[in-house]
Amino acid sequence: MKTKPILQFTAVSWLLFASSALGGQWLDLYWPLNDGDHKTFIYEATKELTLDVNDFGGGEWNLCVGSPDVSECLDLQCDQTGCYLSSAEAMGTTVSFDPPVLLLNENILQNGGTVKTVTTVTQFGLDPYPATYTVTVAKSGTVTVPAGTWQDCRSIKATEVATIPGYGTITASALTAYLGPKVGIIKTLVMQPSDFATLVSGTVGGVDVRCLAYAIPPQLTISLPKPNQRISNAVATVEGTAGKNLPVSAVRYQLNAGAWQVAPTTNGWTNWGATVNLQPGHNALSVYAVDACDRPSPTQSVSFTYVVSDRLAVRVQGNGSVAPNLDGKLLELGTTNQITATAGPSDLFSNWTGTIFSTNSRLKFVMQSNMVLQANFVPNRFIAVKGNYQGLFVPTSDPTATNSGLFTGTTTDKGAFSAKLQLGGMNYSLSGKFSLEGTWSNHIAPAGLTPLTVQLQLDFATGDALRGQISDGIWTADLSANRDVFNATNPAPQKGNYTIVIPGDDDSVNTPGGEGIGTIKVAAAGKLQFSGTLADGTKVTQGAGVSRGGQWPLFALLGGRHGVLAGWMNFETRTNDDVNGILNWTRAAQASAKYYPGGFTLSTEAVGSKYLSPPTGSRVINVATGQVAFANGNLAQSFTNHVVLGTDNKVMNLSSNKLTMTITPLTGLFKGTVTAPGTTRSMVLNGVLLQTRNAGYGFFLGTNQSGRIYFSP
Repeated sequence: MKTKPILQFTAVSWLLFASSALGGQWLDLYWPLNDGDHKTFIYEATKELTLDVNDFGGGEWNLCVGSPDVSECLDLQCDQTGCYLSSAEAMGTTVSFDPPVLLLNENILQNGGTVKTVTTVTQFGLDPYPATYTVTVAKSGTVTVPAGTWQDCRSIKATEVATIPGYGTITASALTAYLGPKVGIIKTLVMQPSDFATLVSGTVGGVDVRCLAYAIPPQLTISLPKPNQRISNAVATVEGTAGKNLPVSAVRYQLNAGAWQVAPTTNGWTNWGATVNLQPGHNALSVYAVDACDRPSPTQSVSFTYVVSDRLAVRVQGNGSVAPNLDGKLLELGTTNQITATAGPSDLFSNWTGTIFSTNSRLKFVMQSNMVLQANFVPNRFIAVKGNYQGLFVPTSDPTATNSGLFTGTTTDKGAFSAKLQLGGMNYSLSGKFSLEGTWSNHIAPAGLTPLTVQLQLDFATGDALRGQISDGIWTADLSANRDVFNATNPAPQKGNYTIVIPGDDDSVNTPGGEGIGTIKVAAAGKLQFSGTLADGTKVTQGAGVSRGGQWPLFALLGGRHGVLAGWMNFETRTNDDVNGILNWTRAAQASAKYYPGGFTLSTEAVGSKYLSPPTGSRVINVATGQVAFANGNLAQSFTNHVVLGTDNKVMNLSSNKLTMTITPLTGLFKGTVTAPGTTRSMVLNGVLLQTRNAGYGFFLGTNQSGRIYFSP
């Protein structure tokens, strides 16, 4: 029977490319050979082809291929120069090559190209015959097979041309295949024109071929918890999926900064889940998967919040309410909340007590465990003391226009106030809110003005007074003010007209020696109007109020703010007067002043009398014949004029020196002129009648001094 060399030879030829020889860098990369390597390919959908490698030592290798269609083995010799085929055995027939056929070398694997080998083939049943083997290698990019995807692959095509006695010259395609880095052949043509065997499994160098494919890590998702989810339970379930590409060998998770743990699964981590204990507030979960090749997936992370809640206790003490009503409500610990306390009609909010202390009715708080808030309300004492206040602040010693002044203020039924201080001709405005104890203090520093420290205290006991202190750091003045209490339905008992005398000093050389005069009108509502002339000729006016106790804070700036008249006047009926009080009259030195340019300080007791305008035909005071005495005021000596007061209240002079006096019965004021005996200079006189004393008092102005007038029976 005639031997068929080409068929057997061709079948063996392509199989030799199922393995590679160990040699240089590129041979090691594309033709790795290890004793015991085993790879499985599949073709025609269900047929398997296997390749096994045996190391004979000394660079000699045996590669055996098995499939339903063929069973063959190849003997290779490999070194640094390349890998060579020395013989092959297929179906009991051995074929030898002399010289061995060069299969691959470093250059063509690295750069691509073609190598040829001319050899003599020896085969049983045939005479030796010549043959030429041509191997062409090219770069082929990325190739995907069931075992995975490889990049930077190589394509190989081998052909043989043999001249066989009795057969002639035969040309055949020995191989069309693709090589992957680290694994060798991954796809090869087994049947023309396009039936390829593709790598599905196996090991190379003890490594699963799937792990040598291009590293596509496993995919992983976290389905619970959702990003920024708020969880109300301390124990929560975390879960998700993993897989794709190679089977997953584990899913590992870490909660917060804890240890990494393997998540339980029932289906190879296609679905995974775990139960975790959460910390209050922010939590962070990190998870990754590893595949059978121990390749990790990207770590997936999710942040979420364990919402720890507790019930808030809200209590109310007194007459008031709170909003919103949070009593018994579950509130998340650590969150900021707000609650507002509102007092009842006759009460005021005092403070919050319990877990938090605050005097603000609108409370912002951070929820805590076992939190208790109590809103406290107290009776509103400001209702009884609301109103307008007037008073004085005067130092206990050396009062001047720069340290004494007038206080006016208004308080509301909620304890708020606004006030004004009149000091040194300047006005200070202030406002605020009293404490529940009726106190207020602050440092005020208006632009351009001397800073002041002000302390105020409402007198809840009497309900009509306000006390305090005012200081600039050098002087300190005590403040006293009274509340206006009279109105149309509660008229002032002091209602009426009054006359007042402000006595001067006996030393008329250094201080005014006359008597200042004035009139007062008190309305039913307790409002008072004062108009007067001091003994140096200075005009003074004031509008004020009379307190429940009959007090009137007299305060007036004098002479272009160079002087001040201040003191408390009292409406009280005494034996000889109805009004009295100690007044401090000060005036700074003024070189240009006609009277008392050196200035002065005078403390004097002012007195006044209720004044009733007489009916027609009646005298204003009970004096038919009387005298008018003159003293001080640059007089060489005191003198007295005798007069007659008619029932028509006209004054007739009985003395030889000139005197005119005109009384105004409606007000009780009188005025006129007088010429001192032995002189020709006429002096103006001004005076007022005190009906309780049945006398008149006044002043006249001399050359540079003030003199006293006394009109009596």
